[in-house]
Amino acid sequence: MRAVYPGSFNPPTVGHIAIVNSAIKCFDIHEIHLTISSVALGKEKLVVPSVADRIEALERSFRPIPEASVMETPKQLIADIAEGYDLVILGALTNGCNCRICLSIETKRTWRNVCGVYLD
Repeated sequence: MRAVYPGSFNPPTVGHIAIVNSAIKCFDIHEIHLTISSVALGKEKLVVPSVADRIEALERSFRPIPEASVMETPKQLIADIAEGYDLVILGALTNGCNCRICLSIETKRTWRNVCGVYLD
């Protein structure tokens, strides 16, 4: 299964690593792309750290996980970033609650088999 984990990863944390490791185990993922938008929607003014710096930090952090790779995209919407993947991994901090959601994507812009999953 191919998965994408979009985010700003600013900063990369051990939580991101835990989410990726849990997703790999839970969903039998063979390839997962941690994807940073060149200009993240709603974060257009973010200049420090640069995208290149965050990519470098992510690559160092995920080097021990062979299924994980890091990429940059000009796309901003999750539906666009998700095109071509079987699974989208989202990690969010909302109202002090650490929520992790995995969405199964069958076709572009068609969300099916949506499930909320807490990965610990």
